[in-house]
Amino acid sequence: MRIRNQRAAKEKAIEYSSRYLNDYSSLNGAWFDYRKKHSLPSYEGPIGDFTLKSVPPKYKAPLMARWGSLAWGQSINELAAIAAAFTSGVADEEEGFKSRLLTFTGFGSLA
Repeated sequence: MRIRNQRAAKEKAIEYSSRYLNDYSSLNGAWFDYRKKHSLPSYEGPIGDFTLKSVPPKYKAPLMARWGSLAWGQSINELAAIAAAFTSGVADEEEGFKSRLLTFTGFGSLA
């Protein structure tokens, strides 16, 4: 039973890694294209606790312009679903990390 569960978690890791490499990457690319097309500003302020109140007033306008577009929603929702699979233990973290490692370093992926 344990071996079957480990195998299932590895299979889920491969499935969710594929979603990251294909679905999320595509959605994220679309978000960057949208941002460029609509001249949405980059956020250049300090990183706080990820609440609006942690953003200094002089940085709120560019932040709200980006957030208000809602175009980022699809990519962030896909990323949240992928993260949930790994953080809940449904997908094997070690296997998933190996297949996505190089995308985080900017050199592509082995998957």
